[in-house]
Amino acid sequence: MRPRTSDKFQYINFSKVATLLLIILALPSLSGCGRLFRWRVKPPPPVVKPIPEFTEIPLPDLASVAGHRILLDPGHGGPQPGAVAPANGLRESDVNLRVALRSRELLRGAGASVTLTRTEDTALDPENTSRDLALRAELATPERTDVFVSVHHNADIAPNSERNDLEVYYKVREDHASLDLAQCLTWELAARLRRDAAAKLLLPGNYKVLRLSSVPAVLLESSYLTNPDNASLLATNQAIDSEAKAIAAGIARYFALDPPAGAQVDVRTLDAERTLLLDVTLERGLPISPDSVEVYLDRKPSAGYSQLTDRGFRWTFREPVPNGRHEAQIVARNTRGASLSHVLSFDVARTPTHVFPRCRPEAIPTNSNLEVLVEARVLDALGLSVADGTPVTLEPPRLESPTHDGVARFYVRAGQASAGFQLKAGAATADTTLVHGTTPYKTVRFVHALTQAPIPNVLVSIPPPMTPLPGDQSAIHNPQSTIPDVGTYGESTPQGWLCLPADLSRIAVSRDGYIPATIDLLGEQTRVSLVPIADGILDGKRILLDPANGGRDIGMDGPTGLRACDVNLDVARQVAAELRRAGAEVFLTRTGDEELTDLQRVIIAEDVQAELVIAISFGAPDRALKMLGKDQRLKTSITSAVGHYPESPFGKRLADSIADQLGVRVMPCVAYLVQQTSCPAVLVFPASVADEKTERRLRTTATRSELANAIYGGILQYFSQD
Repeated sequence: MRPRTSDKFQYINFSKVATLLLIILALPSLSGCGRLFRWRVKPPPPVVKPIPEFTEIPLPDLASVAGHRILLDPGHGGPQPGAVAPANGLRESDVNLRVALRSRELLRGAGASVTLTRTEDTALDPENTSRDLALRAELATPERTDVFVSVHHNADIAPNSERNDLEVYYKVREDHASLDLAQCLTWELAARLRRDAAAKLLLPGNYKVLRLSSVPAVLLESSYLTNPDNASLLATNQAIDSEAKAIAAGIARYFALDPPAGAQVDVRTLDAERTLLLDVTLERGLPISPDSVEVYLDRKPSAGYSQLTDRGFRWTFREPVPNGRHEAQIVARNTRGASLSHVLSFDVARTPTHVFPRCRPEAIPTNSNLEVLVEARVLDALGLSVADGTPVTLEPPRLESPTHDGVARFYVRAGQASAGFQLKAGAATADTTLVHGTTPYKTVRFVHALTQAPIPNVLVSIPPPMTPLPGDQSAIHNPQSTIPDVGTYGESTPQGWLCLPADLSRIAVSRDGYIPATIDLLGEQTRVSLVPIADGILDGKRILLDPANGGRDIGMDGPTGLRACDVNLDVARQVAAELRRAGAEVFLTRTGDEELTDLQRVIIAEDVQAELVIAISFGAPDRALKMLGKDQRLKTSITSAVGHYPESPFGKRLADSIADQLGVRVMPCVAYLVQQTSCPAVLVFPASVADEKTERRLRTTATRSELANAIYGGILQYFSQD
């Protein structure tokens, strides 16, 4: 008989098994909390994927680069590592330098003269990023180099991104030689490195190293370090060598087109100064295709015709070119398709042939000794105003004044000119005498209260009648029934002068940048000091406001349908009105519901030579706002902020000032407009229409005005710090 197992034996076996199972199940949590013991698990080595399987294109003959001067710029360096790969810690500055050094080796081997902006892990100016970039671009001058290529590798702000695009940027507005170079590099990089489905983008860029370069310039973003597979690949010598070969092949492809260079331009006049022509001589890149020649005069297309010569071509303007300083851009292509873009400045100063005098007032009382304005309009033989600065003399007494917009102005005492005047510009002369009458007059001079400088364009009008306080008879204003209600009397001259009827005793004056005032005229000659708004801090500042979105791009809409693009425009208009009232020169990227690209907005900023750019948004997807968190990755679910480009100290100062007035936080931002403008720029995001409570508030005019005043106050605060 089988012996019976004791109860105790059965209990002990069960307890051991149960205890063992509990320990096994508890191991993950115990190791995670680390209180009892810690597991040290060695992470697996990174997977290095080989270059995609396809037959590598042989390196072409690089002989076309021989004798050419090439400047390679390994981006970042020193305290600026650039992007850092999350997968393996690979630094962009190191990859850029390795690629540039290998490219230099290949190009020098083919006979090119190659310079690097840096050859080790340093910066040209470790203390100032903006200055560092400027120093790199300063090396890219026609005297030192033929082309400039800045080597970079990109990073996506979206977390855990697998994006791995190829991006090649060429200098904005340089759709000629820089575009040719960018195309050649894009073709070679795409063919040799990027035969995949990732985007291959060729874009205009306004990066500082491109903007300040005076030769064909390109910035490369060959791939993304935030892509884990690509980060592993870029750690290999094979990938560095392949990229360097693609860059060398792209530069060789460009020089194989024999791009036109070494332009010398002779500006000549024909037909008694009526016809102007540009005679262009080229050192290389001939022959030119005659139908490709264009000339932009002061950034506008000019009418004319071209004619080929032995060493270049000639352009003849069809219409007379106005007198003054001009900038001309000459554009052409040779028969291989390579571009020439040459910019020059020149002066047109035809001989003065006509002088037309005018006196103000037209008649003066006998024995008057008040100031008289004598104007001389000076024209050339074509009836065009002479160049600004043309000297004009008046005698007696002998005075000299330069022309402005074709007019020279003299202020003389009526008693000094009883015998008349002679005006002279070059060989042209005119005589005039003062006409005597019986109508008396008085004069006024407007000056800046702080600097005493003359103020032009002050508008003078009749003030409205004063309403007396109860029992206050002294405040009653006589509407001066003898003065006709003409509304306005005119504007002051560039020297701040204006003549008025003698029986006018009170005037209202107004001008942007100054506090409006009602002035009592106490005598025949009155000097009026106008007080500038905010001490004149904003006077003459050029500011671009960008109402974000527009057209089909509404940004966001609220729960009841309020569109962000409409709020953006209304607030921007109100900010513009406040700024203009304070004397600033203000521009808007859009004044209606137009749809603009980011590039168009940047070009507008450059065209108006803005000192500040302020984009205003009341709601857009996180990807469009491109605000960054502390980890330099895309921050989501933002409700309000003012964004600035991370490497712009003045942009941050502007963001701090506006955020202080709005009561919102400041964040780094890499939106295209903020990143690409040449002046400080910010993205102002006061609130989002997507929030129901905020949308209700934004539907009221008072709320929008309050926000506009806060933005204006921030701009004023920014300039007050200077």
